[in-house]
Amino acid sequence: LSLDKKDMQAFADKAGFYSGTVGSSDNIVVPSGIYVIMLNKKLNKINLVEIKSLGAIGTAFGGWDKEIPMTWDKETNVFTVVADVVPGEYKFRLNDDWTFSIDNTGGVNGGGANYETALSGNYKVSVDMSKHPYTVKFANTSFPEVLYVPGSHNDWSFTTTLQGDGNGRYEGFTD
Repeated sequence: LSLDKKDMQAFADKAGFYSGTVGSSDNIVVPSGIYVIMLNKKLNKINLVEIKSLGAIGTAFGGWDKEIPMTWDKETNVFTVVADVVPGEYKFRLNDDWTFSIDNTGGVNGGGANYETALSGNYKVSVDMSKHPYTVKFANTSFPEVLYVPGSHNDWSFTTTLQGDGNGRYEGFTD
C-alpha cells in the first residue's frame, strides 16, 4: 500500500489507524486486536489498521448500501459468512467504512477494483488473511463440508472423513 500525504492524513484521522517510522526509538503502542500491517521499507514507514469488523458488500451480496458482517475464526485466521450470492461485483470492507477495503488484488487499500462473481446461490464465503495476497473462497452450502465414512474398514465408527471443496467433490484416505 502506498500512501501519499493526503491519504496519510485521511487515514490518520480514523480510529484504529497507527503509524510509525521503522528504526525510530519510539515504539508504536496499539491495543490488543487484529491488525493489517503495512510496511513501506523504501520510506521506512509502518502502518497498522485495526480490523474491528469485516463485511461483504456489493451487488453480489444485495447492494452497496449495507454490508453483511463476517465472523472471525482466530484458529484459522479466516473471516466467514454464509450468504445468498448473485452475479455481480463486491468488496470486503474493514470497520464498516470505505477508507479500507480488500480489493481484487488481494490487498487492503482505499479504493481498488472490485471483485466479480458469476455465482448464484447460498455460499459460505471465506477471506483468509493469514497470507498475502489474501484469498477468497466460495463454498456452496448445498454440499456438506465433511462426509463421514463408517464401514467395516473402521468398525463402523465415524472417524474416517472426506473433506469437501464446497463444490460436491470430496477427498480423504483411510488406513
